[in-house]
Amino acid sequence: MISSQQKKEIVGVLIASIILSFFLFGNVIKGNFVGDDDSIVNSRADLRSLKNIPAFFTSSAYPGQASVGLYRPLTLFSYAFNFMFSEKPAGFHILNILLHAFNVVLIFFITCKFASKKIAYLSSFLFLFLPIHTEAVSSIVGRSELLSVFFVLLTFLLFLKNKHIWASLVFLCALLSKEFAVIFLPLIGLLLLIEAVEAKKLKKFIKIGLFYLPPFAIYFFLRYLTLGKYAFGGLIFDRVTAPLAFLGLKERIFNGFLSFFLYIRKSFYPIDLSTDYYFNQIPAVRNIFSSPQAIIGLILLLGVIAIIIFGRKNLKIAASILLIPFIFISNMFFLTSGSFTERWWYLPSFGLMVMAAIFIDWMVDKYKKLQPVFFVFLLFLTGWFSFVIIKQNRVWFDNKSFFVYSARMAPNSAWARSNLAAVYLHDKNFDKAKEEAEASLRIYSAFTPALNILAKLHWRDGRYEEAEAAFKKAIEADIRGNNSRGFYRMLALLNLDLSNNREAFTYMKKAIEFPASGGSERIIKTDEILYQIFEDFKDRKVNSYTQEEGEKLAELIKIIRGF
Repeated sequence: MISSQQKKEIVGVLIASIILSFFLFGNVIKGNFVGDDDSIVNSRADLRSLKNIPAFFTSSAYPGQASVGLYRPLTLFSYAFNFMFSEKPAGFHILNILLHAFNVVLIFFITCKFASKKIAYLSSFLFLFLPIHTEAVSSIVGRSELLSVFFVLLTFLLFLKNKHIWASLVFLCALLSKEFAVIFLPLIGLLLLIEAVEAKKLKKFIKIGLFYLPPFAIYFFLRYLTLGKYAFGGLIFDRVTAPLAFLGLKERIFNGFLSFFLYIRKSFYPIDLSTDYYFNQIPAVRNIFSSPQAIIGLILLLGVIAIIIFGRKNLKIAASILLIPFIFISNMFFLTSGSFTERWWYLPSFGLMVMAAIFIDWMVDKYKKLQPVFFVFLLFLTGWFSFVIIKQNRVWFDNKSFFVYSARMAPNSAWARSNLAAVYLHDKNFDKAKEEAEASLRIYSAFTPALNILAKLHWRDGRYEEAEAAFKKAIEADIRGNNSRGFYRMLALLNLDLSNNREAFTYMKKAIEFPASGGSERIIKTDEILYQIFEDFKDRKVNSYTQEEGEKLAELIKIIRGF
């Protein structure tokens, strides 16, 4: 039974976490759907009804895009839950902030199980104020991180309380929120091994570990039914969003060391947080001796491993919580899209902050006369981190803020420069749009979004052959076929503009063979209307148009092209 004192403590920690979380992230509530939020959440009609819940368990997280390899039905359900109350993004941000607060509470109670209460308070406090978590909390699509970590932490707490049946059920929820939750198995495997070696009861701990295999098997069975051959690999990567997938194992390991250094440095010195670490923004490390940062990362990583082998039990557990997730997100052995993403480090930060809290506690105990100095430093640190978080939240207010910031922090990224071109295109600043699109293509000549923008600008300038060539190059470079529907649609409109009506109809027929972006029903319905228009005009000559028909077609082209 929980005593009245413990209940007061639970309520106190929960209220404090919620208040501080809203203090730090509350200004993002007025933010809009930004970046991937639009395609993954806002544009999807299926998320508008709870009747579609069964379909969430039989469809990819990106509808029609099994090759991405994402299966997250509970995260989709959480979005549908938000839409049940409101279409506005404020509710999504509020739930994200609450999940962050709940995770802080779970971190406190988990840490109490293997360290002192003083360390539990300090580590959860530090975790709450880490600026590197801004993306996970302020980005609506960061929900998958927050939700999966919530269930992982709850599983961990139940595991430490020896409630293994309940823990295994919650573990299944973690897996259904994000595939990253699979890290819990090797994590508890390592912790059980550490415990077994110390207690010399290996068989007992093997039996405990077996509780967590059924949810693992259920998850992968559902994943296979949904994703087929992409359930266990065979994913299709592109060089811009997954540059490390095109490197050898040795180079990926070197880049893993670099990532570890960047994470530690950005956690404690967050002066250059970024939303973009795609192709060319972080040059690949092909020789470790050419990268001092990678060497430092290797030294830090060896230090963590040494702590797991030789450290005290509380340090071993904290270091394990840091190390095991890192192995999965570093791209050294398990390939993912992206090379470094700040929201991925949400769970490893738990282990890092416990290690930091243990170090601070040791320092304060060793140098008691300097306690006021430590207190002032901690006050300064949390004040600075608070300022960074509140300022960083503004990046997630709208697409313009997001893409302008991305390009400023990642000027060598084709992705960032292309998105800035899209901002200028939307504002009808065509010269700037062309400048940024060409800058993106200088970084990576086959980047499809930049080719799409440049093709539209050529079209606007009357350079039809160059526009058609750019659209066709974009289709050729779209190896997943995720955006080919839009490119073929543009080719259809371009040919309609040139009165090549039969060619226009052929391209439109080709367009509807590809999935709509994000499974958008709005796009599908629009294309059905377009298809009928192209079919009606395929055998007509321009001199047969009435004035009204000509004006309507011209207006249609402007609307869909964007200008």
